[in-house]
Amino acid sequence: MVIEAKIIDNNNEIVFKYIENITTFNSKTKHYETDEYIKDYNKINAALEGVASIAISNILKNLNS
Repeated sequence: MVIEAKIIDNNNEIVFKYIENITTFNSKTKHYETDEYIKDYNKINAALEGVASIAISNILKNLNS
């Protein structure tokens, strides 16, 4: 899974861009086969919530450095 975050100013210029590649093998996301994610909304929803929390944490760290 990949999450991309952008901050765009009033002139539609990208002033910040961050790409986070998060594998399904992490502490917040259980690993399932791709077809299991497609068939079960709850599995993909839980995975996206876990990925979002990791990405947001890393984005905030990156902004503060």
